[in-house]
Amino acid sequence: MATAKKKKQETMSNEIALFGEQSTDLSAVPVYDEQYVGAGNDNVSADDVKTPAIFVLQKTSQVIGELEGAKPGKLWNNITDVCSDSVTLINLGFRKSYIAGEKQYGGATLGVYDTYDEAAAVIAEQQNPDNYRVTDVHKHTCLLLKADGTVDMPVEIRFRGTSQGVSRDWNAKFLSSKTPRCASVWKMTSKKESNSKGEWFMPAVDQVGWVPPSAIEGLEEKRKQIMGE
Repeated sequence: MATAKKKKQETMSNEIALFGEQSTDLSAVPVYDEQYVGAGNDNVSADDVKTPAIFVLQKTSQVIGELEGAKPGKLWNNITDVCSDSVTLINLGFRKSYIAGEKQYGGATLGVYDTYDEAAAVIAEQQNPDNYRVTDVHKHTCLLLKADGTVDMPVEIRFRGTSQGVSRDWNAKFLSSKTPRCASVWKMTSKKESNSKGEWFMPAVDQVGWVPPSAIEGLEEKRKQIMGE
């Protein structure tokens, strides 16, 4: 019995020891027994996980210089660290959030809240509330699509400041359409803008297709699940 146990331990040790010699292609995920899937994640809640999002990179973006291919105007996936010229999306829903933070550029953030009143209440508790303000963020929850049209992952597209004009136009197109929000397919790119103060990049979205009617029922169920409805 002891010999069998020792052999099992040696086999396990040898398999783990070989890890460093295996392929570096991490996309080739081994198939594990279902009873072990998710093991070790018991104490991880939604608040402990980074929200997948697509960002339009600017000159001041921290990842520029750190990631290969990261340049102003590129679209950065904060989960995969892939930088691309465009992404294809299905828009599932829209929400606003409110940030309580310092007025000065790059100032500290006190928190992100679901309502304006919650954010304003936090600011009112500060020693110098006049140094803070509430800013709103438009959040579009989308499905990121792969090149073959299959679903990659849910992602957020966030609009702040002047880019909220793009968000409002996007919402207006959905409201004027006689189709479900998730029925259209969109391509997101970036567009260079400039004024006397400098250059920056704005998100741009254009419809490129429709979801087949036969797929809407399943997609609508997925939309409700992701949006928590």
